[in-house]
Formats: sequence, C-alpha cells, structure tokens
Amino acid sequence: MDIFRGSLVATAIVAAILMTAGVAGVASTREGIESDVTIVDGTPIELIRPAWAITPVPGVVVVHGFSGSRQVMYGIGQTLARNGFAAALIDLPGHGANPSRMGRTSGPGRAAGFDAAVASAIRWLRTQPGVAADRIALVGHSMGAAIVVRYATLHPDVVATVAISGVGGRPEAWPDRPRNLLTLAGGWEFGAIRRNAVAAVRASHPNAEPGQTVGDVLRGTARRVVIVPRVEHIGIIFSRQALDELVTWIRASTGMSGETPPTPAVAMPWVLLIYAGVALGFIPLAWLAFAWNAEPRAPAPPAEPRPAWRRPILLAASVGAAALVAPVPPAGWLPLMTADYLVGFFLTAGLALLAATALQYGRFAVGSLTPGLAWRTALLALYALIGFGVTAQFTWLDFQLVGDRQWLVLLLFPVWVVYFLGDELWHGELTGQRRLWAYLGAKLLTVGVLLGSAFVGGAPFFLLLLAPALVPLFLLHAFYSYWLNRFSGSPLPAAIINAMVFAWAMAAVFPLV
Repeated sequence: MDIFRGSLVATAIVAAILMTAGVAGVASTREGIESDVTIVDGTPIELIRPAWAITPVPGVVVVHGFSGSRQVMYGIGQTLARNGFAAALIDLPGHGANPSRMGRTSGPGRAAGFDAAVASAIRWLRTQPGVAADRIALVGHSMGAAIVVRYATLHPDVVATVAISGVGGRPEAWPDRPRNLLTLAGGWEFGAIRRNAVAAVRASHPNAEPGQTVGDVLRGTARRVVIVPRVEHIGIIFSRQALDELVTWIRASTGMSGETPPTPAVAMPWVLLIYAGVALGFIPLAWLAFAWNAEPRAPAPPAEPRPAWRRPILLAASVGAAALVAPVPPAGWLPLMTADYLVGFFLTAGLALLAATALQYGRFAVGSLTPGLAWRTALLALYALIGFGVTAQFTWLDFQLVGDRQWLVLLLFPVWVVYFLGDELWHGELTGQRRLWAYLGAKLLTVGVLLGSAFVGGAPFFLLLLAPALVPLFLLHAFYSYWLNRFSGSPLPAAIINAMVFAWAMAAVFPLV
C-alpha cells in the first residue's frame, strides 16, 4: 500500500508539472497582443490586436465553421495579431455565445443571417481606432470559408480572402472574384474538399498547380492553392504551415512588408499537455475521494455469467441496434442540429447495453447513491468539467452555456447517464487490466459504428469531420471510468461524471436551430 500511495503522490506531482507547463505555454502564445469582446448587432466579436501597434494596421474578420465558435479560431486570430493585424473573431448565429438561432435548413434564410453577421463585423472593424479601414481581409474555415468567399465575391472592397477547407458554391462560376484568393486544404481531408480548393484557383488559371501563385496581387487577381500535408479538417487550423501561408498572403494583399518570417501562435500542443495533466491528476483525486480511509466493502454476490463468447455478440448487437434506431425519429425534434441524432444513438445504445447485461449475467445491480457517494461524485464531476471546460474556453471551444443551451444540458444529461450506466454495468464482472481494455474496445467499437453509419446515410456526415476530437474524448473517459470503478466499486460515479461532461459538451458545441 505504501508503494501504491507513493506512486499516487508521484502521479499528482507529474500532473501538476504538466498542467503548469501547459498553462505557461498557452500564455506565451498571447504575449504582445491584447483582446476584448463586444456585441455588435447581436453578434459577439472578439478583437485581437497587437499591443505594440502605432500606425493603423490592416483588419481581418475571421469566421469559424459549423459547430465552431470564435475560440476554435484563436490560433489564427492570435497569429494574425502577432504579425501586425487586427483580427475580429465572430460567433455566427446559433454558435458559441451568439444566442440567436441558425436557420434549420441550408438556403437563403440561413445564408442571410451569416452574411449579416460578417457585414456587421466588417462595418464595426472599420470604425475601430488603429485599424486601416481600406485594408480589410477575410479568413474562414469549412462552412466559414464558404461564407467569406460568398461575401467577398459580392464585395470587391475586401482586399483578400483565405478559404480553409471549403469554398462553397461552384468555383467555376466566379473566375475573377473574390480579390486575391488563397485556398487551403489538408492532405488528410476528403477528396472533394481538396478538389474544390484546387478548382477555385483553376477557374481562372486552368494550369495552376498546388503551391503555385498565379495572377497579380496588385490588381486583386492573385490566386494560390496549398494542400497542407498530414493534417485533417480540424488540424489544419492549428497547422504552422497553414498559418504561415495565410499570414504571408494577407501581408502581400494589404501591402505590408514581409521581410521577417511569420510568427505563429500555436497553442494546441500546450492544450494537449494541460489535458494530459488533468487526466493524470484525476487518479489521485479519485483515490482521495473514494479509496482513502474507505471501509472495506463486502463483495457483491457473484453473478452467473453466460458463455464468454456471447459478450462480443451482445455488444455488437447493442451498438448495431443504436445505428438502426437513431435515424428513425424525424430530424429537428431537438433544437440542436446533429445532437438530435446523437441522442437517439446513445440512448438506444445505453438501453441495449442494459438489456445485454441482463442477458449475459442474469441480473445487474446499480446500487444506491448515498449522500457520501453523491458529494464525492459531485466534486470529481466539478474537477472533470473545470479541467476540460476552462481549458477549452480559453483555447479552442466556447464551453459556456448561453440562452437555450442552459436547459438543453439538463435534457441531455439523463440520456448520457443511461448510456454510461449501461456501459459500466456491461463491464461489471471484469477487473484489472481486462476491464480497462474492455472499456477502450467498447468505446472504439461504438464510435466506429457511429462514424461508419455516416457512410451509409444513417448518421450526419459532419460527424466524420469531428472524429479527431470525438475519439480521444471517448478514450479519455474510458480511462476515467476505469479508475472510478477501481476506487469506488460502484457504477454510479463513472456514469454521472462522464454524463455531465458529455452533456455539457454537446449542449455547448452543436448549433442552435
């Protein structure tokens, strides 16, 4: 026991070091810049500018993609500010801290709301002290890329446009507009995104190749497409090469000197360091909450398991049932786009896992949520929420809940409790490393079926773009489940803590419609 306690102390020290280093690293990306948030015509705008600027600097409006917020564009905004630009990051209708709703279906109504938000940001940015009103550029990612391309095509006073992982519309329809267009796509993105990025440049220069600049920047006819290697749809906005390309492009388009190489602000490695520390810190905290000075628990009466070969069959059947049932309810019954499908999928998966547990073991016992168990669970849930959410809020995701999101999290919480409780009980008789590997395997299977169903039209295709964030999040909480079960001996803490984080994240991420 002394050796184990010593390892817990060492784990806590390592966790503190990782978190401290991560926070210091994130802070270093903000050196030399200043920012403030305002509301313009209902649109939240965060202006990030160089603290050292004396003369007016060019302005850049930065627009996030579907299910994004201004936080996910912080790397771009801070990079622009460190290189002498004033970057205005906005929250589109239905996203982030913008409480207004996005149009439920794509079309003129939704586009008009997005265009109005961009127009408001540009008008406001041009009035800010220290901003050169005649040198305004646009940067957009994914859905935001289509928005800025459409806006700049209709407004030739925008001096440059950078479209990252999306251009929208039919690129061949606008060979001479917008002015000075740079398109970027990730080497690991879907082929259609890469092809559209190239087509947007070849609309006016049929022989243009990736990495080649064509046209005349002084006349506004410059074009360039870059396929950034080894990044996907999300990773591209944190890529050093992508940041270098967009800074260089906007410098040339706005007449800024470019003798010095661009200075990127890449916070994501530091963010991952913080999350590693948060995950390690969870182990000693869970031990302090549940196992330190705990009275010995009487072992539960053994269940009578059925043959082991039934486990993978029942697990696969449970996840398969979720994929079949989730598309049945009509889309749009929940005012969070994409979340309506996920609710059906994970609620069905949770109920199916409960049924599978009963079939495999003949029974299952949830236990009672005693006052002692409740307050310990609440403290660890607070730690998990703060560790994930506060880090996200300052680096890549708006984790605060505004408007209708505040009651939606209460609606989503019991759905996730059912899923994670089913997951806990399904692994009920497994112990040690077998339990950890079973957690990880079940999560990978579940997420794999969820993403795979997008290819056959069941799940929203957009979920495939979220895979780089979705898979690590599920694996992290499989890790949490392992330690919670080991120290508490109850399925309830893991079910409640995991459900709280996932419900909050879902309510914060997906667009209000």
